[in-house]
Amino acid sequence: MKKSRYTEEQIIGILKQHEAGVKTADLCREHGISAATFYGWNSRGALRNFGEFINLFYQKVPTLTVGGYGYPLCAQNTRP
Repeated sequence: MKKSRYTEEQIIGILKQHEAGVKTADLCREHGISAATFYGWNSRGALRNFGEFINLFYQKVPTLTVGGYGYPLCAQNTRP
């Protein structure tokens, strides 16, 4: 797999500029990336935020495991 020209911190900085209101075309031209690359980074950022949400959710909600396999099961779904 080819190494990225940009570090994770640089990518996050570019995405934050977009959130601040800078147009996508301007960011792509300034940083020398394609729109497809930018939107790929943007979707990875969204997935990363979703992953953080899931991790926090499972830390706060007590879970049981199904058959000892480690699959989380919410306490509301258990049967008496």
